[in-house]
Amino acid sequence: MERRKNFEPTGPVIGLLDEPDYEERSVTLDRGDLLVMYTDGVTEAINTSEEMFSEQRLRAVIEESYALPAAEIVRAIHKAVESFCGDEPQFDDITIMVLKAE
Repeated sequence: MERRKNFEPTGPVIGLLDEPDYEERSVTLDRGDLLVMYTDGVTEAINTSEEMFSEQRLRAVIEESYALPAAEIVRAIHKAVESFCGDEPQFDDITIMVLKAE
């Protein structure tokens, strides 16, 4: 996965404000592009040493599973988070959505 497009936020975190003001943008995904959306419960999941899963680990899982179908990428991320956390209880929601342009 060589090419990366980074998107900047267009407003506050979803769910933070009752009436947020977001800027609307359109993005065209090219063949092979992958859009991964997730809640902070993914990157902030902690293990028994109180280390967070982190964006770095998430990127590594995405890069390793890039060739898989979108549903399998979701499963790979979820499995990696569960494995990382071990017996540490989940303290936040974990939501993952992957869109893959074919």
